[in-house]
Amino acid sequence: MIGLETMTALIAQHGLAFVAPVALLAVAGAGRMTLGRLPWFNLPGTVPKSLFFVALGYEFGAAYTGIDHWISRAPSVLAVLILVVGASWAFYGRAIN
Repeated sequence: MIGLETMTALIAQHGLAFVAPVALLAVAGAGRMTLGRLPWFNLPGTVPKSLFFVALGYEFGAAYTGIDHWISRAPSVLAVLILVVGASWAFYGRAIN
């Protein structure tokens, strides 16, 4: 069985994307599950999650023009907000001191 020290070393060396499948196999191995049965237990959780992200991507893709309109305004709004906060801090900060 893979110990905590081994998993920590694998995460530090390869990153979490490499270790996640190894952890899945380690848990399946700890439960004495054969590799032939593992996909049948993994599939019911994977398919709905994948369909959710596909639908989410489809909806954001369909709404791109509306979202793009608002996102293009964000830098201007942020710049005005920074100027207002900076000016009020400069004015009221000096008035207090």
